[in-house]
Amino acid sequence: LKIISKYRLRMVQYSLTEYVSLLADERFCDLDFTVVREHVPFLRDIAYEQLKAAVKRHKEQTPPRSYKHPNLANVLPYMNGSALDDENVEGEARNVNKSRDSSSGIRSRRTSLI
Repeated sequence: LKIISKYRLRMVQYSLTEYVSLLADERFCDLDFTVVREHVPFLRDIAYEQLKAAVKRHKEQTPPRSYKHPNLANVLPYMNGSALDDENVEGEARNVNKSRDSSSGIRSRRTSLI
């Protein structure tokens, strides 16, 4: 039982780190966490602390020149105790909101020209 629990913990950590790295990619930045929870059952019960650790691992493993903040806007509302107390996660959430505001402004300008 101890081996199985350690394997499960490692699997969740790895999968969560990979999920965070995918959220940094533009193709997957708007991926909704409800879809992920539905299709990846062992990520249903992740805690906010695990998400923070995955963001930290992602930042440490990614070279500084190619690091992009993951879009956590679709994940944080589903975390229990997700008060933004970590400056990295808080900065990423702020950057997401800025990028969304600027992209929606571009879309509205583009549609007003048509």
